[in-house]
Amino acid sequence: CALPISEDGFFRQVRAIGMTPDQVKTRVREQVLVEGSIDRDVRAKVTIGDAQVRKYYADNTERFRVPELVKGQHIIAYLRDPNTAIEVTSAEAKSKREKMEKILKRAKAGEDFLKLAMETSEDPAAKEKGAEFVVSRAGRLPEVENAAFTTRPGQITDLVTSDLGIHILKILEISPEKLQEVEKAAPEIREALTQKETQKRLPAYFDKILKGANVEIVEERYRKAREKQASLPQP
Repeated sequence: CALPISEDGFFRQVRAIGMTPDQVKTRVREQVLVEGSIDRDVRAKVTIGDAQVRKYYADNTERFRVPELVKGQHIIAYLRDPNTAIEVTSAEAKSKREKMEKILKRAKAGEDFLKLAMETSEDPAAKEKGAEFVVSRAGRLPEVENAAFTTRPGQITDLVTSDLGIHILKILEISPEKLQEVEKAAPEIREALTQKETQKRLPAYFDKILKGANVEIVEERYRKAREKQASLPQP
């Protein structure tokens, strides 16, 4: 995540690129105005019909394939710090394993797994999100994925050790691979096509507003769009 920057640090960065704070503020205001103009004068006039959405879906079916997924609840004892990736000592690892063996006995004896996870898991999100997880065969934590996909819904795994830590999983549901329905994919498709068509119309838009005016396009992505259009053969 991005670190906060002090006011002095901001001014140093501004001076390093040869600008003053006032120039930066002016540039930001100009960019906001340009974005607003594009939304109003170009993007708002783009209409994507249902037929276009269906064609894009049919031409890009694999993009909307949802992989096989396992949903469950999870208890973890970390063997390495999730923020720094520093491993715990061998003594700490032994202590954590002994603790997890006791938790596993409680879980298999019938204690409420969700309450147990919220009480004992070292994942700070467990208390907020109910220790739920969804995993696919992505290869990020293969030991966890293998255990999840080979355990029946309603069952609890034995201890599973990964590079990250020691896990106990309770499997709730296994969803087979499927294609996302076109109706559910439609908002994403419509947005992608709108963005594409907006970019396509930008060069002509800039030609129109710059014609006869001594104006410079300072935003790089818009300048490149204008230059690309200017390089094309004219009819």
